[in-house]
Amino acid sequence: MLRIALWTVLVLLIAGCNGSSVATAVVLADEVEVREFASWQPGSEVVETLREGDRVPVAGQLFVRPGSPYGWLLVPTRGWIYYEPDALELDVDLAELPQVEVVVHPADARSGDPAIDGVIDAVLAGDADELAALAALESRPCVGPTGDTGDVICPPGIDKGTTFEVFTFVVCHGEPREASELTEEFARWFRATPLEGPPPGRRSLGRLPDCRR
Repeated sequence: MLRIALWTVLVLLIAGCNGSSVATAVVLADEVEVREFASWQPGSEVVETLREGDRVPVAGQLFVRPGSPYGWLLVPTRGWIYYEPDALELDVDLAELPQVEVVVHPADARSGDPAIDGVIDAVLAGDADELAALAALESRPCVGPTGDTGDVICPPGIDKGTTFEVFTFVVCHGEPREASELTEEFARWFRATPLEGPPPGRRSLGRLPDCRR
């Protein structure tokens, strides 16, 4: 439930899709993905793959931090592309691209579902302890002393297949954490993710509307 509720909190950030082309981007990399939303999170599907040499119109930028040449570019009616200077070449300076307007619900907006609204309240209060208390753990076996990203690793002396109760954080990849680690993990999330203004780097908190329409 916490994972569902957190996603509901995150979809409160919405960006508009309107805008006419103000620049052109040329693909320098072998491939560049066009995504439904300006996010790497689940639910932002790849709707198109651009190839080296392709040219696409650009209407604006989103989540590009001052002084950092990374963020998302809006391709009108098609979606969003992640901007890296080695992958895309713009025919204007990045600073000349307008910021895509971001509209948010007021802080007192609620869903009407007590389970979800409890998470919203905890997030807005920055209450890591309360979020940890709301987390629903899942049973997952450890895979051994080493594993792939997102696997539960067996501590020294623990047999492969031993079950652990964990909560999986998702930023770019799933990162399982036990109950004793949750408060600090949520506190770290609050420190890394401002509740006002565009999130830093790739930590896009908002599910954005489908800009292909």
